[in-house]
Amino acid sequence: MDKVKWIKISTDFLDGSSFKFIKRAKIDGIADFRDKLESVWFELLALAGKVNNNGCFYNEEVDYNNISDLAIMLDREDKELELCLKFYLKHKMITVSDNTYQLENWCKYQNVQGLEKMRESNRIRQQKFRENQKIKQLSNATVTLHNKESDATHNVTLSRDLDLDLDLERDKESITTKTIVQIPTEELERHSDISEKSNEISKKKTRQVYSMDNFNKFWEFYPKKIGKPKCANWFKSHKADYNLTKLIIRSVEEHMKLEQWQDRKYIPLPFTYLNQKRWEDVLNENDYVEDMAPEPIKTEKELDADQKELDALDDTDFSDILGD
Repeated sequence: MDKVKWIKISTDFLDGSSFKFIKRAKIDGIADFRDKLESVWFELLALAGKVNNNGCFYNEEVDYNNISDLAIMLDREDKELELCLKFYLKHKMITVSDNTYQLENWCKYQNVQGLEKMRESNRIRQQKFRENQKIKQLSNATVTLHNKESDATHNVTLSRDLDLDLDLERDKESITTKTIVQIPTEELERHSDISEKSNEISKKKTRQVYSMDNFNKFWEFYPKKIGKPKCANWFKSHKADYNLTKLIIRSVEEHMKLEQWQDRKYIPLPFTYLNQKRWEDVLNENDYVEDMAPEPIKTEKELDADQKELDALDDTDFSDILGD
């Protein structure tokens, strides 16, 4: 059932005949029976709205078919609720069918318009969901068919290349210096194609190994070594060649001179550096750390000259400058 969170109550609902009887209701020995009738009635309305089954107190999820169940849901005593239900039955505010209570004239309290909007919204949402499921199924079927075709093509290619390799080996054994001139031109071209394919495969393997060498150089140079697999995948996915790797390492070298990078916690993770293309940063000269290289070692003559300058300063009279 569609769930709702409100019921409809008009401003003149207290003017009905049922509430006129409630206002005059009195039972000996029960104080404020009229107020209990009113509050229990509103509690039943709210419960029927939650169940949302034309004023009944059951649906496919719940079944409040006796006084004890209703009393628990309303947090009332069984005896108290029983007296209220007898009053409602007497004045035809509720009915009992197959031992199940049902509120009369439920359409007066049900927000029909809001419920219809909710049902329509649910219907549209379910329709879109089913359409999306169909699209996904078609997409998966297309991908599966494509993969099967690719596998078949791949297997045929491998089989053909294997046959060509075997033919080549067999022909190599049978070719001699005397028979080379007898080989047809088409046969020579076929062997040339096979050789080119072998060279292409060898180049691909070389590029792959070389790419990993580039990553190893970067990883060895970068000052913070965290997340090595992610960085290796980055180099592989971006096909980082020698020139790019050289550019990145030079940039890291420049960044290491920055004042910020002197504190390890401010050095970005290597994957962050790569993913954000930090080698393209424009560095500010004011951010560089001053050159802390040690001064060159002086010779004995230079040291003697410095000492003489210090001795001359000690003998200088500064009284004219400083005053008495």
